[in-house]
Amino acid sequence: MIDYSIGLVSGYSFAKALTPVAPRLKTKNYHIHHWMWASALLITIYFSNIESEILTGVFTGVALQGLSYKNWSLWRKKEEDK
Repeated sequence: MIDYSIGLVSGYSFAKALTPVAPRLKTKNYHIHHWMWASALLITIYFSNIESEILTGVFTGVALQGLSYKNWSLWRKKEEDK
């Protein structure tokens, strides 16, 4: 459990620090956020039977940090274009 907790805090902190400077995947209608990538990786880890608590914690932290923003949706809003 300590490994998961360390991974969770590390993932959250890592995402918080890098989100403002990381490139964004945007199209006209969609914005693929980092929490979506982290969630996809968590699902992959689960179905691959990878038993790494720290890795699971890191990607959980990244996903939770991404969901803390008010614009976490997949669909872009008009005010995001500005």
